[in-house]
Amino acid sequence: MKKTGLSGILLFFIACLTLSCNLNIKTDPRLNRPDLKESASGVIISAKYVNSKTEYINIFRLDVTGSDPDEADAQNIGIIFPAAFDKENQTYSFEDLNAVVGRKYAYAARLFAEGEYFLTNWTDKKDGFEITTGHGAAVSDSDNPLDSELGFDVSGITFEYDEDSNTITASSSPVNPTKISNASSYETCLLVKKADKTQLFPVKFNAPISLTNILPTDFFDCDIFITGIIGQKIKKTSGTDPIIQECSFTQPTAITLTTGGSSVTDNKIKIITSTAGNGLDYTPYKQ
Repeated sequence: MKKTGLSGILLFFIACLTLSCNLNIKTDPRLNRPDLKESASGVIISAKYVNSKTEYINIFRLDVTGSDPDEADAQNIGIIFPAAFDKENQTYSFEDLNAVVGRKYAYAARLFAEGEYFLTNWTDKKDGFEITTGHGAAVSDSDNPLDSELGFDVSGITFEYDEDSNTITASSSPVNPTKISNASSYETCLLVKKADKTQLFPVKFNAPISLTNILPTDFFDCDIFITGIIGQKIKKTSGTDPIIQECSFTQPTAITLTTGGSSVTDNKIKIITSTAGNGLDYTPYKQ
């Protein structure tokens, strides 16, 4: 009788433990947070990626210096392509070269594999990771939010949209960020949003930008938003056929579209195509 009672209690305990584990898996689906280590020029973010099917990994940063971490905006600072590596389940690493001395940051990663996103937990958001080596000197939030120093300066530049030709013409080229080392090596890109999807496309501002030439067909015949510009710097492997492994981003810079001298509401436009983007169906009729 005692054995039966003890066995019952033991089975009940195991069942509760199993249920608790299952609940933890369901309620806390995030991956382990990355490790942080300061480098000579910033901070290195590293962790293991899920598996060999991981297509890419986005790195996100929160500036938590003297502010509520829950109110800070997460900035996408770079992307890694682990498919360029040889081994499975190895540690991925990304160096944040645009960290500013004296600031405190938190970091997280988002992995994309088999059509799904997998998020890691954030590193310490309360105290943050304080940067002692990096670029520039720290300034207070009230003096400068750092946007104009870590992103391209578009002060006084107009971006005119021509609906007939689907082009954007800038009155001059954006000025390079002042607190990013080797800022001239960053390629300027246009940020374009469609529903909950935002992509960046390399552009030159010394001539009209043809949207029909740079955008994929799924950005046609629907509302899209030109949210701003951003810089990207691609790090490639050596060899005759380099593979993209890592890409760093500057701070994004918002722009305002105009047409005929008037602002375009919410920078929202629509590119109407006269033919299907993937060709017209000419398949023979079969009975």
